[in-house]
Formats: sequence, structure tokens, C-alpha cells
Amino acid sequence: MANLSNINNILRTNSTGVGIFADAGSYPLEITSTTTAGVKLINTGNATYDIYANASEEFIIAKSGVGPNRLVISSGGDATFSGIITGTSGVFGGSTTDSTLKVGSVETQSYSVNNTWIADNQYYDGSNYRYRANGYGTTIGFGLGTISLRNSANGSAGAIADNTLRYIMSAAGDNTFTGTITCSGGAANNDDSANALSVTGSEHIRAIVDTSSTGGHRASYVLESNGNEVSIATTGSSEMIFSNTSERMRIDSGGDVGIGTTPYAAGSTWRSFYVGSSASIISRQSAAGVDTMFSNNLYIDSANVDKRRTTGAAARIFINDDIIRFQNIGSGASNTSISFVERMRIDSAGNVGIGMTNTSNAKLNVNGNLLLDGSAEIMYSLTSGGHFLSIRSRDSATSGCGIRIHSPYGDPGYFYGEGSGSGSSSYIGILDGAGQWAVQCRTSTFTALHVNGSNRLHIDSAGNVGIGTTSPTSRLELKEAIVPRITLLKTGILTWFIGNQSQGASNNFGIGTDSGGNTDILTLTNIGDVLFSRPTKTSTPTYGNAYISGDYAVGSTNYYAQVFVEHNSVTNHGIVLKEKNTSGGVQVAFLNSNVTLVGQITTTATSTGYATSSDYRLKEDLQDFKGLDMVSKIPVYDFKWKTDESRSYGVVAHELQEVLPDAVSGEKDAEEMQGVDYSKIVPLLVKSIQELKAEIEILKTQINN
Repeated sequence: MANLSNINNILRTNSTGVGIFADAGSYPLEITSTTTAGVKLINTGNATYDIYANASEEFIIAKSGVGPNRLVISSGGDATFSGIITGTSGVFGGSTTDSTLKVGSVETQSYSVNNTWIADNQYYDGSNYRYRANGYGTTIGFGLGTISLRNSANGSAGAIADNTLRYIMSAAGDNTFTGTITCSGGAANNDDSANALSVTGSEHIRAIVDTSSTGGHRASYVLESNGNEVSIATTGSSEMIFSNTSERMRIDSGGDVGIGTTPYAAGSTWRSFYVGSSASIISRQSAAGVDTMFSNNLYIDSANVDKRRTTGAAARIFINDDIIRFQNIGSGASNTSISFVERMRIDSAGNVGIGMTNTSNAKLNVNGNLLLDGSAEIMYSLTSGGHFLSIRSRDSATSGCGIRIHSPYGDPGYFYGEGSGSGSSSYIGILDGAGQWAVQCRTSTFTALHVNGSNRLHIDSAGNVGIGTTSPTSRLELKEAIVPRITLLKTGILTWFIGNQSQGASNNFGIGTDSGGNTDILTLTNIGDVLFSRPTKTSTPTYGNAYISGDYAVGSTNYYAQVFVEHNSVTNHGIVLKEKNTSGGVQVAFLNSNVTLVGQITTTATSTGYATSSDYRLKEDLQDFKGLDMVSKIPVYDFKWKTDESRSYGVVAHELQEVLPDAVSGEKDAEEMQGVDYSKIVPLLVKSIQELKAEIEILKTQINN
């Protein structure tokens, strides 16, 4: 038999085994190559496979001429497959420990359809998960469209593993974790490149952190940076809590919020936002109204009652529909009810009310005092005398205060008051732009008008008015060093004056006009003379005109004279009328209401005549009468006057009135005494004489015959 120990130095055999290109070593078949050591398996007419080790120390199984390689095992033991890896199809029984696929400590098991595990140091015996060796165990399960992750605590080989569920993804894609989830990542920029966890979707998305505990345990989101932790948590009482080193904010189950404090649970009407131990924002959450409150030391309890949070005062800004109210209340114990007092409001029109609720009258409505800059105070008061608005200084070092009127062109003046004490030492008035009095009122003493610092009009406490003097002694006193006067000007026509216009330093008083020079129309001299048209008294009587018109009566019958002259007949005349024309003329003319002459007094060089109207053109229906009969009926007496006991002859008015009414004025026993016009009896006397003459003529004829 041929020697097969060395065939062409390619195939070598020895007691150990067969070697190709080298002696066999430790294995029954060894293939040695300086390039690629391998075996080609040829199935004639079918696929050819190469099994070899390359220079990169990789073990490769490949289909000849067809890539990629079916299996590549690196020098480090990593295996790379192309295509599908199929394990055995065995089914576990109650005591079976075989795996369908096992790689190191990792193995794949399949218990039934839709029930497969990839396990590390664990296997399923049909009833329980058990440890293959001492240590920890982990499984990934697949079944009915779900994926689950489980692990087990450190255990002994063959012992039942607890295999606690840590993660499950449902067939719908929902993910449920137990334990801690840690996502690592980060980037230099705070943008999407720094995302460590991203949850996206095209519809509603919710991230749920759930604890089923009812013992007050929290479910939290924790954010941490450089050891600084911030958390968002909730408890079994439906509260949300925001914390860092300690709790900073809480939202209770009713929606009330507390920052730095636990929120108070209000009733169903209100929702609250509390900050610290005092501040709060409270808003109505129902359709009962649109109300919001910004408050201090206030909470609303479950019965919707206003209460104090701590012992002390409370205040709030209450926005009620379109009205803003500013309210407060004095100190009280914590948790006691509050009845706020409104101090100010702003209505829907922007009108402001301070201390009052009626804001319809003005933009600013104030019931009370205003203090300006700590020293000036504006006060309102209601007394029995009426309503008062006052301005006063609260600075003891300042004696005055006022209202300043300012324009872009300067300071026109001030409404001003000052005082060094009370009563007559206090002043009030108006100052001009130079700070000098323009209007000055001294309490209980005087009121004055000033121009350029000088007193021009002065009214004292008695009501006396002085012009040019500060001490008037009468209701109106005009004082001027040269020409004291009052001027009356009718524009473009005439200027009248009252006072000492033309006489300079004289003591005469005149009324006149400047027409054609200063001319006195009426002059009253310092010795009591009244002069018309001429300013001085001369030996020649003064000429002039006087027109007096009046219709003044007191009662029904006492008519007062329009001209009343009182004189002493021993030393002078009451009224003197002088005719300038030497031939005489009318001294007094009497006109009726139709301005028709009805009587006159005339003079000649030697006599005075009295005439009443008697023109034929004024008369009609002329009749004869019995004059002697009428005269015979008139009683005539020798009588004494009661006033001075002087005697005279005459008639009694009411007796004459029965015979000749036209000759009598007034009525008997009336308030006004009756009077008699004896000239009216003259026609009767003339007629009587005529009748007597006729009778005498008849008697003479009878005697002669």
C-alpha cells in the first residue's frame, strides 16, 4: 500500500490526524496556509460554499461567487449574519431547559405562537422563569404585538426569578415604564440637537407619570442641571406641586394656585392665585359676573366668604365688570370675616371717586381732604353754612399757601392765603405775577384791590368803600390829591364827570361834561349853593334848566313831592323865579299827560298872573245856570286853624263839594286831607253879580215907573 503520510507535501497524516500543507497538530484535521486557509464545499450542480479564515483573522462562511458573506466571526468573537437565523422548533415541556437559540449567556426561547423571549441568564420552564446560573436575569418578551422588558434580582441557578416588568410597549404603540428612565444626550447649543427625549405626534399626545398610591406619594417630573433640581409633581389628592430645594408652587384640585404658600380652597364661584403670606389674585370663574381682585391678606373660603389670611389689616383692588374699586379694612385676627370699605373707584367712563361712590359728576370726585407734598392740604367740609373747599398749609414754618396759575408765558398770579395766627391776622386773596397783592381780604377787617402793589379800592368791615383811601368813613369815599372825580364815557359822543373836574383844588362838587372843554352843568358849593350851568356863585343869578320826572308813591294816597324845598322864610325864599325878559312872561307852565298846556303862572314888570286853560276851542255845550242860587247854598265861616290857631274866612271842603264838586280835591275822611280851589267859586260869584244886577235893574225900573 502506498505511503500516505505525505502526498506531494500537501496532505500529511500522523497519529494525531490529517494536516494539509502542514503536519497535523492538536486537531484531527488542520489546514495551514500563509494566505487563506479554507475549505470549499462543492455540491455538483448546486451551490458551492467557502469556509475559510483570512489574513484578518476572521472566520467566514460564504456562498462562492455570491455576496455578502453568510457568516463572519471576527477575531474578537463578534458574529455577523446576513439573512435569517432560525433556531430549533422544539417546544418546552414542564422540565425542558433547552433553548431555541443561545449566544453566550443570551438565549432565545419560544413557548408558543406570539410568545417568545430573548433571555440573559434566564429560561422559562413552562411555568416559571428560572436562573441558568448564579446572578441577575433579564428578558425581552414578544407576544400579541407587545414588547416587554423584565429583570430579576440576584439569584441562584435553578431558582425561580421574580422577573419584574420594567417596560412594555402595547400593540397600539403605548409605552409603559416602571422604575427610573434615564435619557442621556446634550449639545453645545440649546436647540433640537440637545434633545435627549422627544415625544412627537400629529394628534393628541399625553405623557403620563402615574402612581396608584393613595398614601400621599407623589408622581413627579424632575429637571436637574449641575446638581440643581426642579420638579413638577402630583399627589393622590389631584394637586400639582412645583419644587426645587423645597416646594415653591402648588395647584390644588379646584384650580387654586399658591406660590410660596398652600392655596386656600375657595367655593365653586372663585379661583385664587396666592403669592407668599399676603398677596393674592382672585377671579370669578362663573357666569355670575366678570370680577377680579388683586389683594393683600385676603382669601375666599369654601363658602365664598372674604377672610384674613393672617392677623392684620387687609386691602384689595376689586375689578367688578367695568368698575375698579379700591377697598381696605383695619386690623383683625386671622381667618376672621372681612367687610371691606371702599376708598376709591374708577368707573367705566374713567371718572374717579375718592371717598364716594357717585362718580357721574366729574372726572375726579373727592369726599375728604387732599394732602399735597406733605405740606399743602385741600379739604372739603360740610357745615351748617354750606359746602366748603379749603386749601391750607400744614408746614408750621410756612405762613401761606395757595393755587398757582401758570401759562407758557409766565406766572399770571396765585390764589393765595397766609396767616401768622387766627382771626384778623389771616389773609386770603390773589397775588400778581410779581408776588404782590392783587386782591386782599383780611379776616373780619377789610377787602382790597391792589394794582402794582398799591391799594386802589378798599372795603372795610363796616361795608364802607374807599377809592384812594384805606380808611373810608362813609359807604363810598373817593380820595384824590388833585382832582377827585368819576368819569362816565359814552364812546364817541360825550364824556361826563362827577366830582371836582374843572375847579382844581377848590372844594366845589360838580357834574359836567368835557364837550367844548370841562363844563360844569351842576355845581354844589362848599357852602351849600346849587348852581346850574355856571361853576361859581356871582351877583348875577345863575341861568340853567332842570328837568325832574318821577312817579313814586307810598301807599295809595301819600304822594311824595318830586321837588321838596325846605327853607326859613325869615331869612330867605323857598323858590325864586325870575323872568329875564323885562316885558314879562311865563314863569311856570302846567302840562297834562298829553303835553297840553292847562295852566300857567305869568309875570310882568309889576305883577303876577295865574291862569288855567279856558280857550273856547276846549269847550262845548255852553249852558246857563243859576249862580245866585248856588252861591246861596255855600256855607261860609269865620274859623280858626288848628295848626297855629290863626283865624281866616272860608268854606269847609266837603260842604262845598255838595254844591261845587269841581272846586274840591280829595274825599271826606280820606287819609289825604281835602283841599279847595277858591278860584273855581269865582264864576259863581260873577254869575251871582250878574243876576243881582239884573234884579237891581228891574227894581230900579219899577221904582222909576
